Amino acid sequence: YSIILCGEADVGGQIEVLFDDVYLYHDPAPEITSFHMTPPIAGWDVNISAQVYDPSLISVSLYYRINGSIWVKVEMVDTGNGFNATIPGQPEATEVEFYISALDGFGQESQSTQLGYTVPEYHEPPPPDLLPLFIGIVAIAAVGIVIVLYIYIIKPKQQTS
Repeated sequence: YSIILCGEADVGGQIEVLFDDVYLYHDPAPEITSFHMTPPIAGWDVNISAQVYDPSLISVSLYYRINGSIWVKVEMVDTGNGFNATIPGQPEATEVEFYISALDGFGQESQSTQLGYTVPEYHEPPPPDLLPLFIGIVAIAAVGIVIVLYIYIIKPKQQTS
């Protein structure tokens, strides 16, 4: 880096240079370090959160598109623990692509890598396996029968003999 000063001398040949409140900045572009998204479920919104650092950060935006259509911009909200935005819920088998963009006060912009997901198809969960429940009921009933037999049949016979 260099600073070049140009000036003209006055009639007496003197050059006067005054510096007051001169600041030199080296400000790198915003840094998007990590992100997290809630699992996509058909019809449910997907929350995207990201960590973004820059001392002169102006805005953080989420761009997303559905099935390759046009990009939609959503301003991300600073929660104090990162930035959050929401992609509206989509139907099954919808392909969603997104990326995060951050802009600082010096006009420098950073973008995350483009990411995406496909909304999974809903599958009816399998019916519960009732065999262990049935076996448990039969075992309890068998124990109950043995107890009743002992109390009313076996024990009275032992007392009479």
